[in-house]
Amino acid sequence: MGEDDKKKPNTSQRKSVKWHLVWRVTRMILASYIVSLLIISGAIVFNPALGFFRTIRLVGITFAVGGALMSLVPRAMREQEDIEAQTATTADYNPRQRAALIRDTRIAQWGMVLILVGFLNQLFGNLG
Repeated sequence: MGEDDKKKPNTSQRKSVKWHLVWRVTRMILASYIVSLLIISGAIVFNPALGFFRTIRLVGITFAVGGALMSLVPRAMREQEDIEAQTATTADYNPRQRAALIRDTRIAQWGMVLILVGFLNQLFGNLG
């Protein structure tokens, strides 16, 4: 077996698309967009002077900023004890590290979705 054979992944070794993650993020996008539409509808009903497209832009900016903060604040607010607990290993396994990675992944997914929905709302708001 030559060097080139070791570098090429076998078709059975290739990673397939993780459809359950795609479906989860899709549901998050739909839920966030429905919430943004409800906020836009409420803002237009209670304050029609803002205008339709301006309201969409404002909600979009709010969602984008909220998504960015959601993604960054948990990492910025870590305590020293949390960091030390996540770096210590016991028998080559760290349950706190695993829990922190799962939590950070979910937070990053929601932050990504909010930024995307905010960007789309700003885009639609600028069409008018």
